[in-house]
Amino acid sequence: AIADASTTVINGAGLIGLELAGDIRAKFPDKRIVLLSRDGKVLGSTHAPDVQEKVKKVLESMKIEVIAGAVPSNQLGGGTEAALEPGSVVLGSGEVLSYDVFLPAFAQGPNTQFLEGTGVLDGRKCIDANECLQCKKYPEILGVGVTSQP
Repeated sequence: AIADASTTVINGAGLIGLELAGDIRAKFPDKRIVLLSRDGKVLGSTHAPDVQEKVKKVLESMKIEVIAGAVPSNQLGGGTEAALEPGSVVLGSGEVLSYDVFLPAFAQGPNTQFLEGTGVLDGRKCIDANECLQCKKYPEILGVGVTSQP
């Protein structure tokens, strides 16, 4: 879908969104790429403001746009759903943003719904694990990325 798209919108300007935008730009130097950021910043609060500004300048030099705005909850699942066909979203500001491909690229929490009722999840829906990342209830199961351990 990206190969045929003229405009790809990536919802999220954190590390994952930046990497995805860079990968698309490397493969398709002439396509329009838009990073959608709630507050117009890149990397959010994970990096210092001076680093954010440097990254934003690099994005500009790569012709990757950064637009401030959020996708309302009644469109594309609040921006959590991918769309591989042309469409548009009306941002909270009222701006209409058209796309050929829309990709979410932000943390949406653990994808552990299939484990509900098994007794392996903690209150945050993460795998309840020990310091070795073993599930406390079933030590033969290892959890990576969605555990109670930092």
